Amino acid sequence: MRLWPWKNERRYFKRLDTDLPAVFCVYDAGQHRLTPPQEARVINLTHEGCCLTLNHLYLEGFHLARCLEEPATYPLELTMRPPDSGVWRVQANVRWINRDLSLPGGEFHVGLAFPPGKQLSRGWRRLVAVK
Repeated sequence: MRLWPWKNERRYFKRLDTDLPAVFCVYDAGQHRLTPPQEARVINLTHEGCCLTLNHLYLEGFHLARCLEEPATYPLELTMRPPDSGVWRVQANVRWINRDLSLPGGEFHVGLAFPPGKQLSRGWRRLVAVK
């Protein structure tokens, strides 16, 4: 993550750079699925949250910006597949959205936070360490 010279990292736990395949769905407050499964990549991760990279924010009738405006109303269910350790499913809330204009087509980066009590379990770091 590139930080401007006058800004400091605000996270208490430093995120681990990674490249994990992931799939997510957006739900409403009543736990009804609003979007079909969407593919993404997890580019960094900590037990409290992660950053996804996406090609677009409009997901078949639903814009991901609504999750940013009302994170408690539109939670995400994120499924990650770390190497050699099965499948991880976690709930997450969108905290920020940013567009990376340095990439062709301008990929979007979406910051997710895992709610308290739904964070990754101990030992997650060694399972996703880049070898």
